[in-house]
Amino acid sequence: MPPDENPPEIALVAAIEAALGQRAERVDDLRALLEIAPRLLHDARLGLEDAADGSPRAIELLHSPEQQWAFWLELAALNPVGTVAMFPEATTTLAQTFGHLGDDGSRALGEAGVRTRVLTEADQLATPGVRAGMDVFMQLGVDARTVTRLPGFLVVVPRTLAVVPLDRGEKVPTSIAVTREPSVVAALLASFDELWTRARPLPGTREGVDPVLNLLAQGLSDAAIAAVLGQSLRTVRRRIGEATEAHGVSSRFALGVAWAGPEQ
Repeated sequence: MPPDENPPEIALVAAIEAALGQRAERVDDLRALLEIAPRLLHDARLGLEDAADGSPRAIELLHSPEQQWAFWLELAALNPVGTVAMFPEATTTLAQTFGHLGDDGSRALGEAGVRTRVLTEADQLATPGVRAGMDVFMQLGVDARTVTRLPGFLVVVPRTLAVVPLDRGEKVPTSIAVTREPSVVAALLASFDELWTRARPLPGTREGVDPVLNLLAQGLSDAAIAAVLGQSLRTVRRRIGEATEAHGVSSRFALGVAWAGPEQ
């Protein structure tokens, strides 16, 4: 059979590059691209079949929790430099990570000097235990930021591999596809980097950034902001009222728009 003139990996990269050029709607575009990636990665030309020369497959499918955790442990042991990750649902991810690693494993990971950038959704911080878990992550060398919404689960080790859910729409993958196709890895890393530039630091981790307004700009309710910061609802509403007056606006939404900006 003659080779396909438009192989799926090339189409995927071209689509991602086009999405990155459309700044206004990039998050929706990237969500769609992450959804179609697993289907494209099923193609045998990306390495579902064993390579004749014995070299690693370009893609690997991992289904059971045991298979997946063995993969993550092997990857961590290689001390991958510059790893990035998107965790739309942080509670399960944190519980699984610390549950498997334990105190000794967490300490070893920190001592290994693994440096990782992690994105999660801002409202995840209101879930009990998530903020404390993210703080531990940061002590291990993780730089964490938040956005309002993420397009999906993603892990990328630059110039090495990328991991996406096999079933689209899953915030915590049941099965994963690990691709080593260089063009796909590079394109997905570029997607992450674009989101990272617009993400915000965790509340209280950057001097001069108002934690209440930081979370307000990401769409959190007053009650969720209070839960994240461990403050009373009255304190949060008082701060929002003060900021509304200071910015000369008349609504909570207008305040979020007025305060939000790349420099914040």
